[in-house]
Amino acid sequence: MIDEDNVKTENGEDDIKTELARIYYPHGNKGEIPGEKETVRRCFWCFEALDTGKEIHCPHCGRMRRTEPEVNCHLRQGTVIRNQFIIGEVEGFGGFGVTYRAWDINLKRMVAVKEYFNNRVVSRTPGTARVVIQRGKQEQYRLEIRRFLEEARCTAQFRSCENIVYVYDIFEENDTAYMVMEALEGCTLLSLIRQEHRIPW
Repeated sequence: MIDEDNVKTENGEDDIKTELARIYYPHGNKGEIPGEKETVRRCFWCFEALDTGKEIHCPHCGRMRRTEPEVNCHLRQGTVIRNQFIIGEVEGFGGFGVTYRAWDINLKRMVAVKEYFNNRVVSRTPGTARVVIQRGKQEQYRLEIRRFLEEARCTAQFRSCENIVYVYDIFEENDTAYMVMEALEGCTLLSLIRQEHRIPW
């Protein structure tokens, strides 16, 4: 469940507040958003609307409802970044980043959000969004953030290539960096090799 105290609305963005209410208040807005009488909850995996918000499994994708990430240092489901993207479940993570499923409030679509997070360089208090740079790692942190952003800009140049994911946006927030990409359904190369027992091309 989202913590409303951590939602930034400096510009009086009522549409964002309304969308948050629609997503997170299954039984009404509790007086938070005037004029909103009915609200719905969304699955944090497929972001389809749920009927009651009490389902144990999503009727659309079958995913079990989760409110906490499997890894404590990952962003909690429902965290809002840049007043636009609602973080869902983790799609995958490696040594230098975490990729989340997310919901674009403005465009009403699911996206993928990659966050720079090298756990040998930065850490995070569970339940918070801001990262903390580990002692003596400031220079490596600045270098890796720069490389992360350069990678995002480079990837964005290949918009005409159908085999490369489309990059919508990049930005810095919470003392880290984010790359917003199109959300694609599929499987990893490793799982495909395990299934086919070869590279199928």
